[in-house]
Amino acid sequence: MEESSNTYAKTVYRGSLWEEQSPYKPHTLSGMILLPHRDYRNVNPSTYTADMYHIIHNSEDDLDDEKCLNSYQFNSKIIRTVTVSRSLILPMMATICGLGLCLVSILSLGFESYFYYSTNSIKSVDFISNYVFLALAGLFLFCIQFMPPPIPKIFFGGVVPHIQVSRQTGMVTIWKYVPILGIKRKTIIIPFSEFIPYLHHLVTPTGTGAGWNVILAHKDSRRISFGAIGMANLKSRGDALAFWDFLQRYMDVEQPLPDSPVFETVRHLDPTTKAYDGTVGRPAKYWKRMTKAQIDRRSDEMAMYIERLANGEDLPPFEFDYEAMLTPHEQKQRKRAKKNSDA
Repeated sequence: MEESSNTYAKTVYRGSLWEEQSPYKPHTLSGMILLPHRDYRNVNPSTYTADMYHIIHNSEDDLDDEKCLNSYQFNSKIIRTVTVSRSLILPMMATICGLGLCLVSILSLGFESYFYYSTNSIKSVDFISNYVFLALAGLFLFCIQFMPPPIPKIFFGGVVPHIQVSRQTGMVTIWKYVPILGIKRKTIIIPFSEFIPYLHHLVTPTGTGAGWNVILAHKDSRRISFGAIGMANLKSRGDALAFWDFLQRYMDVEQPLPDSPVFETVRHLDPTTKAYDGTVGRPAKYWKRMTKAQIDRRSDEMAMYIERLANGEDLPPFEFDYEAMLTPHEQKQRKRAKKNSDA
């Protein structure tokens, strides 16, 4: 299916697919807790709500899916993470090797000159040219990263996709690369419904807690897995649970897109979300209408709600107060429409 289309493929994910899934044996993973499915609470991790004022107010009003993807690595069709390991490691190696060649060439030239120059001038010319060549090669390696584009990209590569989950197709795509070289080795494409979610408490070598993560492992192979790291900065156990809630609702085409500032300009491009927003009367640019204080207050309210969920409270789904962000004209229109429907 073409990614440019705004219609869903036949392979899309729906929450009911978990009930239709063939039996599987949960993985035996140390320190991991199996997470429930379809227990939607309408919450987002703080990464997707807090400190978003300047981002959404500096973005264009008519931001399309492609521009949104460039800004957030999110849009109404896919969430994508990228890797830059090759473009980080290779420049470091080139710098070390380049400076090393220059240093070795200069030192070797000094020693060779000291022993041979006074007795064998012809030979000295030969070894001088060799060391000069090595020094120039080292200088070239060191200077590649400072050259104008696209020269550095030719040698070091650039940002490449790593993990992609597609609401439009219901598939998870994982790109595998040769370590350090960054050459694409293979591409794995598997339905999202075949991944089993686990809450993972990260622990340091000294035994202290180092945060939380959500790991999704394929039901038939632990080697095929991906996690929240790279998609969200999880600050607490509650944030990890909220991320799983967020990801499920994003992939489930029977649910609207999660109400987060990162989707503010592309919600109308998703068919389910467009219908839902019209039904509940969600105002366009809901988040963009807010002041910084209002966004911070809404973020704090959700963070406290998530904390209560993480502590075991059985709460109903989080509700957004859309009427509070309606203009006086929109409020009058809504009241008029309600009177007409009652009549």
